[in-house]
Amino acid sequence: MTYNIPEWFIPKYSDEVKIRAQQKRRKLDGVFEDGGMFVGDFYYTPRFGSVETYKANRFDALRLANAAMDWVKQDCEPEFAAFGVWDPDQNKLNISMAGQFAGATVKAVNRARDRQTIDALKDAAANGVQNTKGDAAEQIATIGNYNTVATLETICEAIADLGTNEMFESETVSLILPFKVNVNLSLDPYLAKSEMKNNRVWDQVQFRTYEKLPGNGPNGEGWLAGGATGVDMFIVAQSAGATAQNDDDTEINERMGSQLGTMIGRWFQAGAKVIEPKGVIRIKSKLDFALMRQAIPIIDVAV
Repeated sequence: MTYNIPEWFIPKYSDEVKIRAQQKRRKLDGVFEDGGMFVGDFYYTPRFGSVETYKANRFDALRLANAAMDWVKQDCEPEFAAFGVWDPDQNKLNISMAGQFAGATVKAVNRARDRQTIDALKDAAANGVQNTKGDAAEQIATIGNYNTVATLETICEAIADLGTNEMFESETVSLILPFKVNVNLSLDPYLAKSEMKNNRVWDQVQFRTYEKLPGNGPNGEGWLAGGATGVDMFIVAQSAGATAQNDDDTEINERMGSQLGTMIGRWFQAGAKVIEPKGVIRIKSKLDFALMRQAIPIIDVAV
């Protein structure tokens, strides 16, 4: 019965969750900035327009910088990682068992936070970004198409388009793409040329692989198992999105009544949202293709 769960089991599980959460990073951690204020089940992120400094002489009246500001709102539903524990044989519960539950919990939370980031990008691509004042939604830019494989040239075009917006200069930029497209880019023949090995603008971008991106599947999937032939990739400036969590993870430790079990785990409330559409570019690419490396033609060398 559940009363046989040792007193040390739940505290050990909680301690292991904290340790493992510090050791294991999310795949998409740091793509967006942290920031936002929770009000109930919603969090709000402020957006400021461009602000410039100005000079003032002594005894001049102080002028105020009238910065344009609005808010972007995101709904956040609670997410749970809960397990039912029933152990009639007390000796089955040990320190290793608590660690296994903790490891599964941390992985589940990490996957959920990554999924929220992708959902935010997917929502921005489909619906744009709208503020709380009800203004018309601002759309993100899209390049490429589902019939052509994204190449290094496509990526460079996106980087160049993002670079024209000086508000994102010198900040972290991430490219989120499927692993297969990432492999294809590494086979690009231009990368083998010696004059291309220094001062490459794409080396300043963090390449992040993620296999559950949206695309043109029947239900918006971007992976083959979902029936897609095209996938959406995203290049993202860090300040273009915001993610927030309502306090820390909360411990679950409750008797499950007639089920003769104890529910342990964690729950949390968090979300992610694109707040500045100019800082996100969607890159459409063909999903299923044959990997190949084209030979580089060399002048004055006979074939």
